[in-house]
Amino acid sequence: TNEYLLFAYLSGPQGSVVTTGGNYGWLRPLGELADKYDLTNDDRGFQNISGPANSAKSQTIKGVKYFTTNAVDANGANFCLTKFRQSDPATRLALGVPTWASTLGFPLLRFADVVLMYAEAEYKVNNDEAKARDLLKEIRLRATQNDESKTTTLTNTYFKANFMDELSDERSRELCAEGWRRFDLIRWGKLNSVVANLKISNERNITPNYYYWNTLYADVVKSNFSSYKIWFPIPKRELETNPNLTQNSKY
Repeated sequence: TNEYLLFAYLSGPQGSVVTTGGNYGWLRPLGELADKYDLTNDDRGFQNISGPANSAKSQTIKGVKYFTTNAVDANGANFCLTKFRQSDPATRLALGVPTWASTLGFPLLRFADVVLMYAEAEYKVNNDEAKARDLLKEIRLRATQNDESKTTTLTNTYFKANFMDELSDERSRELCAEGWRRFDLIRWGKLNSVVANLKISNERNITPNYYYWNTLYADVVKSNFSSYKIWFPIPKRELETNPNLTQNSKY
């Protein structure tokens, strides 16, 4: 029924879609994601989480113009997911692409995800923790543009004695805004505890306030969540089409 997904409106810097290629800011990052990044040494940090689109500044990557982002304000109110950045709308318009449309392709499977799955398999199936940790280095090398010194710093900073805790954080850093986090937490049996432990304030008083959106919405998420909600309800039309289906519990 003419359904479509405007994902570029969801996971990019807030701003005018017709001038900077920005989005409506419907999805915002929480402080827990910001806390996972070493923002000094990990280039993924400010690529994935930053401020809104800056109409006065741009950069050219492989011959394509993109508008850069502003810094996060001290109060955190402009904190955005900025991973998926659209190219200059004026340039796309000249090519026949409407300014409201996007030429971005949403990643269904990336090599980084394959490497991270491989690391998890080495640890869980082959009990080879050393190999699993080595595989994380491949992800971090790219995150530092192959800077060995910074990569070593990240390895030390991100180290967790429990490898699965470290892998969980690495998947969060690398794959944020790509739709994997909820499924990861469900299959690891962690969704309930992660939701329950969401912070509802800037407890450490950090600046910028990366917990701005926690303060506004985390409490609502926590109070409305129940363990049965790891499953979605089966749509009415599917139940009517297939009499062998039964609705998931409590819906």
